[in-house]
Amino acid sequence: MASAGENASAGEIAEAIEFGEIIFLSIPYFALEQFGKDHGRALAGKIVIETGNPYPERDGAIGTEVRESPFGTGHYSALWLPGVRLVRGFNSVWDGTLVKEAHRSPPQVGIALASDDAAAMEIVAKLVGEAGFDPVTIGGLKLRRLERSSLPSEVK
Repeated sequence: MASAGENASAGEIAEAIEFGEIIFLSIPYFALEQFGKDHGRALAGKIVIETGNPYPERDGAIGTEVRESPFGTGHYSALWLPGVRLVRGFNSVWDGTLVKEAHRSPPQVGIALASDDAAAMEIVAKLVGEAGFDPVTIGGLKLRRLERSSLPSEVK
């Protein structure tokens, strides 16, 4: 917790959702549908930056379904998180790289962002820049260009 900074605090999921204007959601993809059922009402109207990727070897049948679908992962994320201002991002760069390379000298690491909400995309792009990365807006949620193709070896 100390590494998160002096202004960080711990709490329950419901408390974080109530407190936050923008929610950074980083959970295994198989858990996203249930998370939406459990917390969707509280998330409605908030910007949610969703970072998950479907890996069949971890996520089972839903990982396979999403991967084999003609839609992008963001399509499913939007179905399971109705009413949120969804932006997909931070899922195409390994978290170790994010920690190591934030605020490096140009060129900065690019963070691909996809959303169907232009205003939410603009806000998140600004936050990505403030976090020391280069925001790269790539389009809407149904694009299939924002998925990692395999589970990183350090996660397997």
